[in-house]
Formats: sequence, C-alpha cells, structure tokens
Amino acid sequence: MKLMFSELIKVNLQLNTPMKQTSLFHLPHRAAPHRRPASLVILLLALASAREAAALPLAHEGFQYFPAQPLPTMVGGFGWAPGPWTGSSQMVDTPPTLSYPSALPSSGDALFNPAAGEAWRYFGWPFNNAGNDLWFSFQQETAAPGSGAFVDILPLSGGDIRVNKDAAGNITLNGVPAGISAGVGKVDFFLVQVVQFNGFLTVVNLYLDPGAALGPPSATFSTTMVFQANEFYFRTDPGQWLDEIWVGTTPQDVSEAASQGANGASGAQFFRVVGPSATTITSFGADGTLVFSNAIVGGTYTIQTASSLVGVSPPGGGPGAITWLNDHQVVASNNVVTDSELVALLNPFFWMADIPGGTFVMGDTLDGEADATPTEITVSEYYMDRTLVPYSLWRSVYTWATSHGYGAGFANNGVGKKANHPVQALDWYDCVKWCNARSEHDALTPVYYLDAGLTQVYRTGEQTPYVNWSANGYRLPTEAEWERAARGGLSGQRFPLGMDVSDHDANYFSDPTHYFYDFGPGGFNSVGTSGGLPYTTDVYHFAPNGYGLYDMAGNVEEWCWDRYGTPYGQPSTTNPTGPVAGTDRVNRGGGWNQPAPWAKCAFRSHYMPALPSEGVLYLDTGFRCVRGH
Repeated sequence: MKLMFSELIKVNLQLNTPMKQTSLFHLPHRAAPHRRPASLVILLLALASAREAAALPLAHEGFQYFPAQPLPTMVGGFGWAPGPWTGSSQMVDTPPTLSYPSALPSSGDALFNPAAGEAWRYFGWPFNNAGNDLWFSFQQETAAPGSGAFVDILPLSGGDIRVNKDAAGNITLNGVPAGISAGVGKVDFFLVQVVQFNGFLTVVNLYLDPGAALGPPSATFSTTMVFQANEFYFRTDPGQWLDEIWVGTTPQDVSEAASQGANGASGAQFFRVVGPSATTITSFGADGTLVFSNAIVGGTYTIQTASSLVGVSPPGGGPGAITWLNDHQVVASNNVVTDSELVALLNPFFWMADIPGGTFVMGDTLDGEADATPTEITVSEYYMDRTLVPYSLWRSVYTWATSHGYGAGFANNGVGKKANHPVQALDWYDCVKWCNARSEHDALTPVYYLDAGLTQVYRTGEQTPYVNWSANGYRLPTEAEWERAARGGLSGQRFPLGMDVSDHDANYFSDPTHYFYDFGPGGFNSVGTSGGLPYTTDVYHFAPNGYGLYDMAGNVEEWCWDRYGTPYGQPSTTNPTGPVAGTDRVNRGGGWNQPAPWAKCAFRSHYMPALPSEGVLYLDTGFRCVRGH
C-alpha cells in the first residue's frame, strides 16, 4: 500500500488561561485596551538548544513564522507560556532580521508594525530576582523618522520596567535618560539587568548598544521590592521593528545570543502523519494530544518526528535525506483521529532553578517524625529542575537513548497521563540511567558509571553505580538537597508553602478530619481526577515555592539518591550522600494518592530500587534532576 503524508508542521500551543483585566498602555497619540484572549493556532515551535545550566536561557523569542500572518501563535524556547503574541492586528511578520550592530540584512524575519499598535506575550510563569540577577535583551530599530516605541517588562504587581525611545531617538529607562538611538535604519541592542534583591532594594540597569565587555550602565533606577517578571509588552508608532528577545540569569544568556541571528535556537520539532491516506493535522493540544483528519477508518497511521528538515547528503554527494523517527502508531476508528498516545513534546516551562548553598536544619521540628531527627546540614549550591520530569521530556530523552547505547537498558518504559504531567511507574535504576542519557543528549559529562575508574558510563542493567560527583551532568538529588530545595528558603515550616496545606496548594489525598494542618476539603484533588486515573496534575499547575520549584509537595513522589537510614548526615553533615549500606532508596514529597503527612518537607518514605514484577507499587512515583554548580 502506498503511504501518504500529512502536511508538515511545527506546532505551537495555547493554554486556556483566565483573561487578564483590561488596562491601558499608550503612546502620546493613541491608547488601546490590553487583553489576553484564548485561542489555538497551528504554526511554529522553536526549541532552544541545551546549554550549561548556569547559562540556560529562560526564554527566547526569535520571530520565526510565515510572512504576513498577524500575531501568530508561537513558543520561543524555554520559559514562554504557550500562547500567542496578542494585540493589534497591524502587527505582521515582515523581513528583515535585526542583527546588532550591523545594518539590516537582506532577508530574515522580525516583527514590524506598519501602523500604531501593540503586542504582548506572557512568560511561562512569573520568575523573580530573589535568588539571582535577571537579564533581558532585545533588538529594536526605527525604520521611519519621527517614530517612537517602548517596551514594558511587567511584573505581577508593583512598578514595571519601561524602556522608551521617542520620535527624536531619545532613550530612557523609567524616565531616566539613557542615551540616543543609533538612528533610523540602525539596530539598537538593549540589555536590561535586574540585580538580585538584597532584602531592601532591587536595582535595574540598562546597557544601550554595549560592546563585548560591559561598561557602566547607560541608565539606572531602583525599587524596594522583588521584581516578578510576568509579561513582555511592545507598543509602537508606525515603522518599528522588534526581534531577538532573550531572558536569562547570566549576561551570557542574552548578550551572546544577540549574535546568533533571528532564529536563535539550533533545533526544532517537526511532526507528520504517515499512512494510507493524505491526512491534515488540525490541532496539537497543550497536553500533547494530536488531532488529524482525512483518515481511513481501520487504517494504521504512524506519527513521525524530525529535529531538522535539512537532509544529510550521502557519501559522494547528492540530495540529503531527512531523518524521520517513528514515534508511535494509531489505528483510525474515525475519519478524524484524536491521538492521545503522546508524541515527544518539550515542555516550554522546563528549566532549572539555582538553589543557594548553605546550612539549614534538616528534619522534623514540629510533629515528632521518628526517622527525621533535626540535624544541621550544609549543602553546596546546585541547580534543580523547577518541575517534576514531565512525560514529554522523559519520552524525548528515552527515545534518543534507546538508539544511543542504552538499547533495552530501561526496565520500564514510564507512563504519563498527559505530556505535561509527570512521568511515573519507574524504578530507581531507570531514573539514574535516564539522568545519564539526558546528560549525553545535552553534551554534558554523565554522573553515573559501572567502574570505580569512571570510564564506563552506566547505560544498562540494574546495579548500584559509581558516582562522579564533580561531573556537570544530571543526577538524582541527595535527600539533603531535596529537603533544602523543598523548604524554598523558609525555616521551621511544615510544607513548602507554609504551615498548612489545602487542595489549592498541592495534589494529594485530603483528610482534614485526621490532620489539623490539612485544610481540605477532603478526598482526591478535583483537578487531578479530571480525565481519570492516575489522578496526576500538570507539572506547573500549583504555585511554586520560594525557590521557584513546583510540586515539591504532592502529585508524585520523587526518587532521591540516598539509601534509607538514620541518622541524617552520613557520611558527613556537609553534602551528605546517605548511608553506605542498605537496600531501600528514599522517596520524598508525597503523591496524589497519599495524605497530607506525606507532603511535608521532612516526611520520608522508602522503596526497593527495583520495580516489583506486579508493576503497581511505583505508579505514584517520579523524579526530578539536579546538577552541580
């Protein structure tokens, strides 16, 4: 039978989120309401390349979509909320690409506004300068004289950060003069630093058209609160260009990126459907659900993915062949197929938080947990995944690993309710090997090995590996690292968000009649029960703790590196790695089917590291990764 192909797409996602209340932003001559609608458009998905955690971009927007499409739906890498650039219908994609500091190239793509208008975009969630500096950069050009524009970086509350360029080219930062634009037809590069909050003050610096080495800022102002970046807003007179928006936690994230061109990202995810008829992909949901039409009932269709449409030429030359990978198959039961078998989809909310080192009291000071005696523990600075590993990320790395030396090395394939829900049903060895695969996939040094000389990477089998603690790759957190991160900078609190818990805080089984700190209302969390078992929720549904970490209480339990045992602080109270002997491995955080005590910061559970043959014990168990600083 001849195989037919769907139209080739990259996808972009829009979550159904509450509409923001109307407010007004204006240039001197015009005001327009600022709204956030909910919609879904199938267009492009650009994925940022993996980088060192210290320089991992939180967000990137290189305008990259079909010409003349007003405000298309886009996802620009790590950190943008699924959804569109919203605003004036005059906003269109028109060449050229802005490329600081040179003049405009002959081709490319940037956001151009031929009439007065506005556009805005939300970050994946509010992130702040409580634990580190924030850096924002963007490129902007005036294509016509007598035209002005401004960019607002809007917080959840409090004052915004506004970079304004008036019709005469005068640039200000919140009213403070910063200098003069490079002029009509020239590209200006704006670099904004939001200095880490020191407990009293946030300082904001603007560097206008900086060189390779930063000198003094062009303008500075300060505020007395933590800045919680929530939204990027752009408003212009006619004849303005905007391109290359970057957000990061180091200046390298945003200044080096300026030289990469409009695309910014080095990879992308393409999807197509192969089968007995030519199908059309009509939607791609935020949970990874794929819908395509024109299917033949009873026909078998294969969902394929590719990271590039540039083919590799065979030896001796000739046209290159695109590498398409089979993701899974589905048998059509209708002409329109809704495919709930999840394809690999990188979660746009996914990045790592910087957890400060220091000394803290590990253990239970409130409820007398017998195996959690309070102990002063010191840990070094490290990075931790902000969310549980979502099924989409597990699936993506797992698929890569099986063709890169891991073969049948995983005892369990992992399951997930949806693409943006946590992966689960994994044993401890699966998680350890997956950490290594993720490291190798991202060109980092693996942590786990088969030999004491650390020469044979642990890829197959189920045995306790040797550990290279100085490697820069991904690994499971130690129990001490997990608890410090769960507390989010708070001291003496029962839960990651405070002294009590309710179904607004976490996904757990509520039982307020037995636990005074459980504010209910009782039973399974109603958000999790939607869609049936398992009752997981998406990995960014509930509010984060003080370190910006999600689901440190509830959803699924989390594997840690340590063997279970007492007391804490083995073999040392500085960077402890747990007992050197023992069988069970520690789990922390509690799951959707466990009561409130399991969700406490100090509560410990433990399981055998290998999944029992019945395969049901670990259905509520997942993990997240850390990396050394």
